[in-house]
Amino acid sequence: MSRQKQVSSLVTKRVLIATLFFITITLGVVGLNANVKAQERASCTNAILAGLYGVQASGFRLTSEGGNIPFGAINLRNFDGNGNYSGRGITNVSGDFTETNISGTYTVEPDCSVELNDATSSTEGVVDATSSAEGVVRNFSQFGTIVDSGREILTLQTSPSDNVQTSIFKKVDVAK
Repeated sequence: MSRQKQVSSLVTKRVLIATLFFITITLGVVGLNANVKAQERASCTNAILAGLYGVQASGFRLTSEGGNIPFGAINLRNFDGNGNYSGRGITNVSGDFTETNISGTYTVEPDCSVELNDATSSTEGVVDATSSAEGVVRNFSQFGTIVDSGREILTLQTSPSDNVQTSIFKKVDVAK
């Protein structure tokens, strides 16, 4: 092979290597940028939860005798976007219906997980609760995840440990 063809072949290989190198770097930067954008979209704050949510909860309460008492609840909760909520609803504990009032706080993490802590008060029918001036009060904590850009929350109760409960919160679309 002539010297000119060798130089030409060497130059072609170097151009090809340089081109592949720049393509790889470019794709890496584009991919990194897309990953950063995805992380930015997933960043949640307390403000993502603002407005009225309908809540469906179900589960059971464990008894000291080793049994369980089934329950279900439907309520409305109004989130203020700043870490507080309030609401009202109705609970059915083993066939006994009780109206409830709910107030609490919430903390949203950047990964869109949420912790809710509330006090549910009623005038009757709550198992293993304490009495107060407001009637029967029971404190609950839940861990959850926010989905569909804040239009839905899925939770699992974390305390008290005698309550096994899952809940689905759905944003209420109010016509203006």
